[in-house]
Amino acid sequence: MSQNVEERKKCNRELAAEDGCLNSAFTLNKWFVKVRPCYGIGKVCFSFVLKTQKAEEKGKISFDVYMDMDEFDNWCDDILDRTMAKQIALERKNSADKPFYTFTTGENGSYKMSFGFSTVSDVNICGKGKHKESGKPVGNYLTANVPVNYSWLRTLAKYYRRTSAAWFAKISDIILSASQKKANSLNDNYSDESNTFDHMDAQESQTEEKESAAREVPKEAETSRNGANTQSQKADESSSNNSEPVLKKTTLYTIGAFKERTSHRGDYSLQATEKPLVNGKVADNAHVYNVVVKHDAVKQIGNAWIDLAESAKKNSVKILIRYTTGAEEIKGKSYNVVYAQELSF
Repeated sequence: MSQNVEERKKCNRELAAEDGCLNSAFTLNKWFVKVRPCYGIGKVCFSFVLKTQKAEEKGKISFDVYMDMDEFDNWCDDILDRTMAKQIALERKNSADKPFYTFTTGENGSYKMSFGFSTVSDVNICGKGKHKESGKPVGNYLTANVPVNYSWLRTLAKYYRRTSAAWFAKISDIILSASQKKANSLNDNYSDESNTFDHMDAQESQTEEKESAAREVPKEAETSRNGANTQSQKADESSSNNSEPVLKKTTLYTIGAFKERTSHRGDYSLQATEKPLVNGKVADNAHVYNVVVKHDAVKQIGNAWIDLAESAKKNSVKILIRYTTGAEEIKGKSYNVVYAQELSF
């Protein structure tokens, strides 16, 4: 009995497993592809090889395309729920030139891989790249086409899910462990806001007077051109009476980039001053204010918010805000805060 077991011919799935393959597909006399997991580097490798009868060419007319695991995981969702089948059927109907499921990688997009419609089967796996020797691309670009059916794709997706589960569980554990360590190192949930509001304290060129000014309610707004009153007491009274808060208006100049708040997703914090920066620094007679741009203000300006956020990373930006005021205690410190309810620039 033991001898018969030892002599049993291994099935294709066992042979593929011993070759480290999730799945492999062959054509009669042309290209074949082997899909191997490279979870240690977060990739899935599609190895394309051209069949040849010449001994000196065997294995040399070949190339690999390394696809990000997260991207392939999304493709597997679409394979298993047949979203991909519907998309490829639509592409076949319209004779689409470029498949929706296309992955590009390498320098200047030099390696590509796609799942599109096939004229001889359900799906055509198309790869493009160069053969490598000693880690360097050599020769001309090669293009491989390997037709497969949906059953083959579903098998590929299922074995990917089975074998990648341990990897994703490991990554999830790392994320949870790291986030817990970060949370344990904080006294509250406002680390980003604290770092933002204390930004000026870290600049040795700023005086003690400016550092304390960063905690003050915006005095400039009290005497602004619009004669707006910025006393937070009145705003608080208005809120306590369940009426709309009175919005004051002022112009400020941003200092540094906007940072999304950790405990109030969608709100953004930064520091700003009422006078333009001088050589990238706060003017001697200017105040520094802690500003929170509320989510509704971000929504109001729509796509312009992206332009504003990108500009603030590089330069000081002049912004016009309508705001209320308040105070927050962060990591044992009390900060007066300007809440921008409306914003333009």
